[in-house]
Amino acid sequence: MELLAFHKISSSITALEISDHRVKTMIDLGKRLGHSVPVLVGDASKNAWWDKNTFTHILVDAPCSSSGTIRRNPDIKLLLKEKNLPFLQSKQLDMLSSLWNKLCPGGLMFYATCSLLREENDLLIHKFLEKKEDVEIVKLN
Repeated sequence: MELLAFHKISSSITALEISDHRVKTMIDLGKRLGHSVPVLVGDASKNAWWDKNTFTHILVDAPCSSSGTIRRNPDIKLLLKEKNLPFLQSKQLDMLSSLWNKLCPGGLMFYATCSLLREENDLLIHKFLEKKEDVEIVKLN
């Protein structure tokens, strides 16, 4: 018989949101669900919000074209403009670069979009990998 030992792990979650309106929505939703997660107002591509404490895990829910939500939001077909992709890609890369510097050694960063476009997913990650030498992709099982 194998014995498993569990240790209490001290952890915390901090959320970062650029939109004041969404911060209020996030806090209200958290209260309704019985959760209390601190939500900071700030731009993930900047440092103004950061207290210099590093993170072990970072989830980047990047702003994107929302091409993956067309079924729920059919108007995206009309709103989606190819000329907006370079701006979104630039913002995504800025966020990744800034947040990467806030990750502790050995930490994990998860990148998510609701886009189906390779330019905002695989190709963007490869651009990021070209800029950083200390990054590797880890497959999750």
